[in-house]
Amino acid sequence: MKKYLLLLLPFFLQAEIYLKDQLSSAKKGDFVVTVQQKDLTVWHIQDRSNGAVLIEEVTVPCQRAKLPNNSWKEWMKERCPCHVSWIVYTVELGSGKLLSYYDVDRQRYLCIKQEDPFLTTLLNLPFTAVPLNCRKRVGSMFQDSSDPATYWQPPMVVDGERIENVFFDHYRTRWPYDRSKLSGKTIDIFLPEKQSNYPAYFPYWLQISGGVGKARLRIIDTGSNMESAIPAMWPLTADN
Repeated sequence: MKKYLLLLLPFFLQAEIYLKDQLSSAKKGDFVVTVQQKDLTVWHIQDRSNGAVLIEEVTVPCQRAKLPNNSWKEWMKERCPCHVSWIVYTVELGSGKLLSYYDVDRQRYLCIKQEDPFLTTLLNLPFTAVPLNCRKRVGSMFQDSSDPATYWQPPMVVDGERIENVFFDHYRTRWPYDRSKLSGKTIDIFLPEKQSNYPAYFPYWLQISGGVGKARLRIIDTGSNMESAIPAMWPLTADN
């Protein structure tokens, strides 16, 4: 009987998850810092209500990022020196729908339909769990294959310090065939295990494959209690 259960285990792990559902656990002040190619981006939960969240997205080139006291919180308080983009989204909880898109530098709301739908598309994609035995091994082939420590895990960094022994769940999906640069590509994400008590509504590692080469987005820092340098500007359409 045990043998058959082990054979069926990968099928039990195929349950779908949606990042829009995970987003309901977001707390005001949570933040992550991602790096992709030559840019760093801070994603900050500026505020939240029962029905929606305000998310700041601030991008700065890696070579121009100068952090006061080596702190992203201090960088945010000083109005994000050398940033090249500063956007505030309003995202509806539950649906993952984008309610507003505000450009901080231009001080005006932008037309949602004309903006990059990456965030809302990502929130609404069905992700399927990748069974442990299908993940990349980093340990010896003689080690226990049921031990998560023998499989590759992205790094966990909190307030600039690396945290050891945090294990991640691996999920996969395919981007819709929408004629965009991501059309039809495979998306792999890693989220902290639920029992780890770390936020699991934003991927700590995101990899896009298919076609020529791969693109990666990884988190280099996370934290809580970040304060924005600008007031929370809730649109009239948000339930706050």
